[in-house]
Amino acid sequence: MKYFWNLIAVLVAFALIGVSAGCGQVSQRNETVADSTSLQNPLVKFKWIKCPYGNLPVEIDCGYLVVPVNHFNPQEGKIRLPVTILRSRSNNPASEALVYLAGGPEGSATDDIQSWLKLPYLKDRDLILMDQRGSGKAEPSLNCYEVEKSIPSNHSKAIQQCYKRLKQQGVDLSVYTSAQSAADFNALRSVLDYTSWDLLGVSYGTRLALTILRDYPQGIRSVILDSVYPLEVNAYEEQAVNGARAIETLFHHCAEDEGCAHAYPDLPQVFEDLLIALDNNPSEVTVTSPLSGEEVFLTLNGSMMASLVFEALYHPETIARIPYVIYEVQYGYREAIAGLMFPQSKEDHRGLIQSQISNGASTSEGLFFSIECNEEVRFNSLTKAESAVKGSNLMLARYLLSDVRSIFEICQMWDSGAAPEIENQPVISDIPALVLAGEYDPLTPPTWGEQTAQNLLNSYYFLFPAAGHAVIDSGECPSLLIAEFLANPTTPPQATCLQDQKINFWLP
Repeated sequence: MKYFWNLIAVLVAFALIGVSAGCGQVSQRNETVADSTSLQNPLVKFKWIKCPYGNLPVEIDCGYLVVPVNHFNPQEGKIRLPVTILRSRSNNPASEALVYLAGGPEGSATDDIQSWLKLPYLKDRDLILMDQRGSGKAEPSLNCYEVEKSIPSNHSKAIQQCYKRLKQQGVDLSVYTSAQSAADFNALRSVLDYTSWDLLGVSYGTRLALTILRDYPQGIRSVILDSVYPLEVNAYEEQAVNGARAIETLFHHCAEDEGCAHAYPDLPQVFEDLLIALDNNPSEVTVTSPLSGEEVFLTLNGSMMASLVFEALYHPETIARIPYVIYEVQYGYREAIAGLMFPQSKEDHRGLIQSQISNGASTSEGLFFSIECNEEVRFNSLTKAESAVKGSNLMLARYLLSDVRSIFEICQMWDSGAAPEIENQPVISDIPALVLAGEYDPLTPPTWGEQTAQNLLNSYYFLFPAAGHAVIDSGECPSLLIAEFLANPTTPPQATCLQDQKINFWLP
């Protein structure tokens, strides 16, 4: 699940810091291109190919999976899904690979290979990355280039154009679902001949992991759920209130921090006054990325400012800047919003706004709409979302409601079918699970992680006090915790590093 429609004018201008193409370091398997066919399903095939990456300090294999576009009616046609496998550095790796399930639902798992290389997972086991159907370099792609090339005032028309084009191309949007994607990953496990493997899902990837856990439990050794998006929640009815509460949590912790409280007194009131002032007098602002030099033009009003703070809660680096930026913008320095939008270093780019949504093939807006309209909006009510905001008495929630209204409007046009009731029911399992939540997460709040952990009977739940959305991006601690869990999923991780987690607020 992604929160971005109020920010689409900003986000489509961003691009990931990518890896260069070239002749990658490949294993003998790549050099001797081979085919594999699933013994259980002859329609499922896998072909090894040469990797399209530059030189990497690990052994890497690449290929693509061929599966039915509709696993429940295999005669409808086929799709191709790109796969990258980063091989373990160990001479005696674990027999179970770790499979990463990207979020969104629209992100590419194979787009940002470099960010995985230093993580401890490669030491003991293979890491498998596959672009989900419709995303990344999958064929067909549901990428909406019409939206990415349009100006903000034309986004609604561009979305309609994308929908019409995909339909004219014969794309059946109703088969781009979590259940079909779960079947894709189970087919990949079979054709690669893994008896079982471990799953790592982040954001929407947790919803896909839970779906796999429900439909194909026999192939799962353990599951790691980071920033959980459970099936049973009514996400869009809660979104504005959840976001407002996360922002208020940050303000509360600033007030408890001596330095932050002294530098930014009365922060909640200052922010409220700022939102009202920006609504009364919107500003045309140009900000420049310190890394790429890209310029972004936007109209800064109250809703845009609230959305920027919402997105900034994704990552500790930008969380720490929020009070400082609010005060700078309040004093009239509107360009200070760049501190909420851009990283300060290449090493920190991976969890920030521009790596959440990028242009080109890295994201697939069509996949996002197809899944969210089919599986989530279908069970949600805009009236209930508006009532929840009104009943919360949270002024900030009102500013975050416009994005919720947008997805309901889009789904009235974007016909991708209606999911069965099972897609709105909790998943119960006794397979070992590690559940991670960020205290400042505005999108998938800690309460969702807690209720999911209760349904996973052999689970360990950890709240990270300095993290937002996507805990895995908050430093070394979650990586160590995940590595410890994977080594022995039936033993509670020690998690001693949690004691050192703290936001160091920027001070003037």
